[in-house]
Amino acid sequence: MIIKALPAQRTLIVCPYGTWLKIISKKTKPLASEVLTSYLLQTNEPPWTSYFIKYTDVVNDQKGMSHFNWPVGNSNYHVLRTGCFPYIKYHCTKRPQQDLNLEDKFFKAIKLLNLGMYTYINVWIGSNFLN
Repeated sequence: MIIKALPAQRTLIVCPYGTWLKIISKKTKPLASEVLTSYLLQTNEPPWTSYFIKYTDVVNDQKGMSHFNWPVGNSNYHVLRTGCFPYIKYHCTKRPQQDLNLEDKFFKAIKLLNLGMYTYINVWIGSNFLN
């Protein structure tokens, strides 16, 4: 599943001396972490899920995180996150919180050793399947 994050509307009212009396709206991208949380909540905290999201649709605030805990609602998820331009792929499994530092380092090492080729192939196949 590919998720498209829609930009949030933020309004800014600037009226220092009545010069600007208009409401200015600025489109901004949501944080990748906000999209992850929203997706898990909107799917009613499933036991397992995965999805793709485009780098261009979000602000990547989870850069460098490969395997980590993510608390959502009443649940905790083990999230395996990998990026391959133009997508970020998430695998989320509902599990009790654990120390995932060793696994995080392991997955980072695997990504470096294989130069991301597996991820590239995985995302390429997934995006072609969905199109």
